[in-house]
Amino acid sequence: MAIVEVPSTFVDVTVTVRTYYAHYFSTYHFLNFYRHAGIEAWWSSSNSTVTVSNMRVWYDTCRDLYKYPEVMDQPLSSTKVQNDYFIRSSIERSNPIKGTVYIDGSHTMPLNRVVLLTDYWNHGGLIYIRLQYSVNGKSRTDDVSYYVYR
Repeated sequence: MAIVEVPSTFVDVTVTVRTYYAHYFSTYHFLNFYRHAGIEAWWSSSNSTVTVSNMRVWYDTCRDLYKYPEVMDQPLSSTKVQNDYFIRSSIERSNPIKGTVYIDGSHTMPLNRVVLLTDYWNHGGLIYIRLQYSVNGKSRTDDVSYYVYR
């Protein structure tokens, strides 16, 4: 199980996302496979004027779905389950409380399935954060995205 924790800093506020996934390397195929396993997120700030009105965090995985562990040592063609499989874990909170950890562990892949990331532009493992907040009396909306699968 891999755990990646990434803080994303906006104006005087930081949203930290902890992403969970499994990563497997097949020596039979010389390919990487992944299993989406949930997220946690929270916000923090040392500025006492910061208030957050909405926090959205998405964790998306999209690509071809395979049987696990069969795909590790059998041909891809005989272990493929589905093209363009998609799963999203999401946290969407109005007025989230500073320092409170919010979790989406309900949207996880089955233990007997993995994805193969075959397309650079749509390979999954994408984290998207959108924050609506106020700092020093000024309202802001900022967003950022990044990939966690390596």
